[in-house]
Amino acid sequence: MSLLTTHTQAHPGLLVAVVELLSVAKRPIDDQEMERLLQPQTLEGILGKPAPRETLGKAADAAEWLKLVKRTDQGLVLSDVLVELDPSEFPQRLPAIMAQGLFEREWGEGIEDNRGTGGDLALALSWFLAQNLWTFKLAESDLERLYNDQVAGQVAEDQRLINPTKLRVMIRWASYLGYGRLDPVNDSLHVPDPTPAVRAALRELPKPEYPASQLVTELAKLCPVLDKGRIRKVIVDSLRDQMLNWETQKNQVSPSLSLALWRLRDSGQIETTNPDDARPAQQRVLNLGNTTETIAHVRILGQ
Repeated sequence: MSLLTTHTQAHPGLLVAVVELLSVAKRPIDDQEMERLLQPQTLEGILGKPAPRETLGKAADAAEWLKLVKRTDQGLVLSDVLVELDPSEFPQRLPAIMAQGLFEREWGEGIEDNRGTGGDLALALSWFLAQNLWTFKLAESDLERLYNDQVAGQVAEDQRLINPTKLRVMIRWASYLGYGRLDPVNDSLHVPDPTPAVRAALRELPKPEYPASQLVTELAKLCPVLDKGRIRKVIVDSLRDQMLNWETQKNQVSPSLSLALWRLRDSGQIETTNPDDARPAQQRVLNLGNTTETIAHVRILGQ
């Protein structure tokens, strides 16, 4: 089961509704009661057609393996992490908590070994974030073509992660989890922009300042779909040789992570420097479209 195949109807908004219902109820809720409360018969009159079958069951399954809820003999209850949160924190905290539930598992070497329980969504996000937002057109047809070009001969047809249907699901989740968005000028273009996710990850780091090389490493631990992360490596290993040079060159930062760091610096949330005495091992090169920029130290402001 996965969000890109059998769980395509597990919309993030529906998972939020499940969480908020359990938070208000403060007791277990079984499947029948959840359907009565979240998918009442009056909904058919509003939609003008019957609600999709099994939608809530798929959402409940997804919420469970995203570690948002636990299943008991009496029904679903909130996970311990969410019980400890004030509901007012849900809008800000749920995307990162869902992403953590999606990413935290044992990751094998090949795509097929990792596809269950949302693994194919995480792998698709990794591939999306590896793309060059500065030079590639990123409409649905372009993304499908790029994927086919990059994995040609490397991945069996039935194991491919990107097609028009799966793209729409992936973009929806990328937007909610903070890893992508639609272009504000042309909403047919999909932008791999992890700025919200990186901003949230920076709040989790224990120190206010890092060498640029270490910051990339720390972000990869918290967000393993980013550069050098363990999920990203599964995707990189599936691509044809020399397709995306920033994925194989140690000192290069991908265009998507470069954009996030640039945006966070532009908004005053981080500072970057490259002093004359910086060691090459500490430096990383940002890919910023027609230009590059070398940074050696990053300071997180407000910590």
